[in-house]
Amino acid sequence: MDPPEINLGRHDKFGPHHPSTMSDDDLRTLRVDFQIPDGIELVRPETNESPESEKPGFCCAYEVYFRECGLHFPLPEALALFTQQLGLAISQLCPNFVRGVMGLQTLVEEFGFPLDLPILSRIFTVKASPSPRGYFYLSIKKSYGLLSGRPPKDEHWKKRYFSFPLMSSLSVL
Repeated sequence: MDPPEINLGRHDKFGPHHPSTMSDDDLRTLRVDFQIPDGIELVRPETNESPESEKPGFCCAYEVYFRECGLHFPLPEALALFTQQLGLAISQLCPNFVRGVMGLQTLVEEFGFPLDLPILSRIFTVKASPSPRGYFYLSIKKSYGLLSGRPPKDEHWKKRYFSFPLMSSLSVL
């Protein structure tokens, strides 16, 4: 098997960041729309907080991950493992990264295969976004025609984010 093709182009910081435009009402609506268990606390960031200034034990996510990419709670193990193995925070993922992992996970589950980093890296290349810096996206390799029909780029998604405790998001059923 070929080694994973991953081009992370490390950055100490990512951004720039706008203050989140999510309100408490938006978080309640998100909880209802996506059946987020009450055991998972959803926290609206303060105006001086950004995806980089997370409280210890908390994780930042963008609303688009749920509304457009299929993310749900508990967080899929594959997504948690990929971010850990790549040394990335979930909030550093462009929507197409989350969408690609969720779509590929559905596909491999249909065939009874595990989804791991070698499989992901055979189909996609992980690339650093040139602008804004510090975000990462998936580029599908030309020999694969998976997950077609999705937008190549999402617009205006970085203004709507929130936080949640990471451990409860992995284990709540």
